[in-house]
Amino acid sequence: MRSILLALAILVSCALFAQAQDASSADQSHANLSKQVAYLIRQLDAGSLAEREDAEAALTELGPTVLDHLPEITDRTPAEVKARLERITAVLQKQQADSVTQPQLVTLDFKEAPLSEVLAAIEKQSGNRIVDFRPNFGQQTSDPKISIQCENILFWQAIDRVFADADLAAYAYAGEKNALAFVNRDAPGLPLNLASYTGVFRVEPTRIEMHRNLIPPISDGMRINLQVTWEPHVSPILIKFPFDALVAADDQETDLKLADGPVSYDVAVDSGQTSVDFVIPLNLAPRGSQSIEKLQGKFVALVPGRLETFRFDRLTNARGLRQEKGGVQVALEQFRKNRDLYDARIVVRFPGGSEALQSHLGWVDSNEVYLETADGERLDHAGIERFQEDSDAIGIAYKFILEEREPADFSLVYKTPGSIVSLPVDFQLDDIPLP
Repeated sequence: MRSILLALAILVSCALFAQAQDASSADQSHANLSKQVAYLIRQLDAGSLAEREDAEAALTELGPTVLDHLPEITDRTPAEVKARLERITAVLQKQQADSVTQPQLVTLDFKEAPLSEVLAAIEKQSGNRIVDFRPNFGQQTSDPKISIQCENILFWQAIDRVFADADLAAYAYAGEKNALAFVNRDAPGLPLNLASYTGVFRVEPTRIEMHRNLIPPISDGMRINLQVTWEPHVSPILIKFPFDALVAADDQETDLKLADGPVSYDVAVDSGQTSVDFVIPLNLAPRGSQSIEKLQGKFVALVPGRLETFRFDRLTNARGLRQEKGGVQVALEQFRKNRDLYDARIVVRFPGGSEALQSHLGWVDSNEVYLETADGERLDHAGIERFQEDSDAIGIAYKFILEEREPADFSLVYKTPGSIVSLPVDFQLDDIPLP
């Protein structure tokens, strides 16, 4: 018995030693990278142009992990160093955003397995949370048997196959970020799947309406409803759909022209939403047409880049505090008492303007902001009020209830994407049946 206990003790000691070695190795690697980045940052201000350009290239080649080690740009940063740091940051943030928008592949091998088991496997492999919303609508929560075999297929391809077999449908509003909700499908039976899969996106025609007016005939036309869905781990803030890029033709090779109307369509995405709908107006197809043989187009998804965290201390009478990280500036203009509340007046600015700010401001309201004590206690805000809206900035006053405590007891933490990345997506839909 003593020998068994001794052996177990040795095994535990070895495991703990291995963990300590791994942690020590990770810490050493982090320290080495920090030193390497610090050296290359100094080289950005070297005497020769070749040295400066080599340092910029080396920092870029190190990849997005460098972002944690880049210095804050201040008024004292030399102009050329500032320009190079901004270029490096933009490239690395784009790389990081691209990695976030990489599609997740799924491999499944189930025979007569419960639905819950299959969905758990998809969730684990993809990192996309899947939420059963049937109880929210008073629907029956059955757990049917599913058989599926697939290797390295896209997340949405796997979901469509499983949902079709289980008579389920995706629900666009999960009520939480990075989650896909599902409900029972209204009409049981295998649905007609006309979807196109492009990376993390799924594009599907969901409805066609055709109308022929007798007076005046020029108003004849049809409308195609397209639903754009994305993997839950991606959180677009805006989908921009340029209609002038559309190409459509029927089964008689007749070009279907875009009807008169807007040349683009922008849809803002709410937090927790996983799909949006677009209505495409086309001229009426000729009599005898049975289908739209090809519908080709593109859209642009504005996707948040790296999340930056800003922390402001010494809040008593705080005024005019500013920090800059990545491509965003956050200023705490004031932290002051306003009757029974405290106002934290914050201005978020993207120097040079931001397409996301100019097109849609709602996503800024979802940025995380809270007060935090030295021991990690968190105090969330009690409401917001906008006080500034410009082409490159938005100002929001956050309301806090401190009760018996003082501002000196807290730090203010503000989190926001450091950049907004434009992600172009091409798609093509084939053989869409006409009514």
